[in-house]
Amino acid sequence: MAETPPTWIEALRSLDPDAEAAPGFRAADFLALHDHLDAPPGAVRMDAVEYARVDGQPLVLDVYARAGASERRPAVLFVHGGGWAGGCRTFHSRHCAALAELGYVAATADYRLVPQVRWPEPLLDAKRALRWLRANAARLGADPDRIVIAGGSAGGHLAAMVALTPGRFEPAGAPDVPSTVSGAVIWYPCADMESLLAHPDGGPMVEAFLGSRDAETLREASPLWQVAAGAPPFLTMTGSADQLTTEADIRRLHAAFDACGVRNRLRVFDGADHAFDLAPGGWEPCFAEMCVFLDEVVGAAVPAG
Repeated sequence: MAETPPTWIEALRSLDPDAEAAPGFRAADFLALHDHLDAPPGAVRMDAVEYARVDGQPLVLDVYARAGASERRPAVLFVHGGGWAGGCRTFHSRHCAALAELGYVAATADYRLVPQVRWPEPLLDAKRALRWLRANAARLGADPDRIVIAGGSAGGHLAAMVALTPGRFEPAGAPDVPSTVSGAVIWYPCADMESLLAHPDGGPMVEAFLGSRDAETLREASPLWQVAAGAPPFLTMTGSADQLTTEADIRRLHAAFDACGVRNRLRVFDGADHAFDLAPGGWEPCFAEMCVFLDEVVGAAVPAG
């Protein structure tokens, strides 16, 4: 049996602290921000919990539940990025720990990746994780009717599609509970597959993910073309210097929200590029913005402890 590859956090820990983990940042800089994962008072951390098994493959998430299962706190489910072909649930572990400190239930899920699967399988896995969270809300101390989905890049795309397609692309054999959410927080998502297909770096990702250049498939998999009245509130955060998932495309998505009367907020960070929110200096204002949005759409969780 093949060994389980290290998580992103584990990989960071194995690096020389002075090794460059991203332009202008050392591994030590990322660890100083992200490697704070202990459960705070009032919460319980559970790692690698199986939320589904598909074709014999276990799919897992990490969750910060409430120590008092009788509580009914708002919950957030994170879906990681990585071009639908990589990435790791621990991209969002720090988000979960920080939200647990504020009293939320928070989970971050892995899903099957390209080339093992193609569209719409990663979306089905994200919905499986959401359904597991709702079905297990009582024992986690979560309110099943106050769940927000979140993610960045490819995870932002999947989170947006979860929020915009309840009742469609539903996985067989998942718990028989609604796949609706109370809101979505997304960072620099792919809003329009056709636009990303035209990008020299994005095109190969789209073709590998969709397995097609068919116009109908491109639209079917694009959040831009799934917006309709009645969709939940959206918060999008992106950088003005992002050349992969551009500000212009994301503004088109928010224009569609406006046209359909969907509550939405767009925050553009001047000069920021793709994945800026994972780095020190970008993570903090994005987290603060998310907390304001959560307070508005599901209510503030009572501080733990």
